[in-house]
This record gives sequence, structure tokens and C-alpha cells, in this order.
Amino acid sequence: MGYNGDYLTKSGCIYEGIIMHEMLHTLGFWHEQSIPDRDSYVTINLDNVKAGQEHNFNKCGMFTVTTQGTSYDYNSLMHYDDKAFSSNGKPTITPKNPNVKIGQRNPLSPIDIQEVRLYYKCQ
Repeated sequence: MGYNGDYLTKSGCIYEGIIMHEMLHTLGFWHEQSIPDRDSYVTINLDNVKAGQEHNFNKCGMFTVTTQGTSYDYNSLMHYDDKAFSSNGKPTITPKNPNVKIGQRNPLSPIDIQEVRLYYKCQ
């Protein structure tokens, strides 16, 4: 898993939440902040992103990713935290709802579970 095949063997990567996050990628899921309507829910602060890491904040087209009709999920295991890839310690992602925290890695959110069930047509 990961870009070079050994992502999970790197120091700090053997955690249940990170493993579940990477497994959701293998099941076909994208980062929550990459979904087509993300701009209604978060602001991406590219000025704070490390040079060369901007691709981590690309928005996918509606034919690339599907949310299975679910709402935006600030609690998704697939959501980056607010300072992911920050070059200066400032937020790279600012939720439009100031009362939410993003970037949790344990457990799957109820919407994560619903999306997997819908995508794979399981009960």
C-alpha cells in the first residue's frame, strides 16, 4: 500500500486508524476533502501547503469519485487533518463549520460505514 509499497512500514504508520484509512483506499475510496462539492464545506489554503504537496488537495470530478449520495463527512477516517502537509504550521484545510474537528483516524465514521455498504451493496 502507499506510493512506494512500504508506506505502512515507516515509523509511526502502524496504527489501526492509518491501516483502516489505507484499506479504504484499496476499496476504492478517496479523501473526503477531494470530493466534488468540498468547497461548500472546507477551504483549502494552498499558500500553507508544502511545495510539491499541492496534489494532495486536488478536487476530483464527479465521475471520478462518488459519495453514494451521503453528506459531507467531517468525521470521516478519510479526511485529512487541518494542518496536513503544512509548510508553516498554519491550517491547510479550514472547515466552514468552526465547531468541527477534522482528521480523526479512529474509528470509521457512521457515514464511512454507510458508504462502504452502499458501494458494495451489502446490508
